[in-house]
Amino acid sequence: MAARNSTLWTYTDYYKIREQDLREKAFDAYCLFCATDHEIKLTRELNYLNAECLALPFLRMKREGSRSNSFLVQKILLSGYVFIFCPTGYGLNLLRRGETPFRILDRKENGGLLVEDDRKYADWILKQGGILDLSKAIQVGDRVKIISGPLLDLQGYITGYSKKSRNFRVQFEMMGVAVNTWLPFELVEPTEKWRELD
Repeated sequence: MAARNSTLWTYTDYYKIREQDLREKAFDAYCLFCATDHEIKLTRELNYLNAECLALPFLRMKREGSRSNSFLVQKILLSGYVFIFCPTGYGLNLLRRGETPFRILDRKENGGLLVEDDRKYADWILKQGGILDLSKAIQVGDRVKIISGPLLDLQGYITGYSKKSRNFRVQFEMMGVAVNTWLPFELVEPTEKWRELD
């Protein structure tokens, strides 16, 4: 697979340290809504202006190009959505805002605080650093088995796969929005370690 410089967002060590600081304390999760195609700009502004918090986009890797010369590019998975994680009690009224307008999504009477399944998805997005990267899979008989990557956590939501294009179809709900998308995987040769998993 050819490499292509098409990075919108990189989850650097700087952001990983912020995540670690949040995990050492209690933290809350919120979902923000902005204009489509402003997700990365808003994420960068919020992270620059609010060192106590961590803002993340929701991206996926997508295979593009021909079958013989494919490459991975980042694409927005949920248009207009940005997730932000703040120390418990921080309060979004303390957020310093840049020039990109946004609003706090609030499906329930909770001041925008993500709870229950929405919180689980937000925590999963945090675990991925905001990017659903390439998962690894092995051939087991006539099926494909995920062995690592973000799809490992989503196996219950996989509704199909294509060995030809090396993508899984995933369907789930986030913030009341049905998400149906294809996520790439890399087929790797089984080793003794993977054979032991079967």
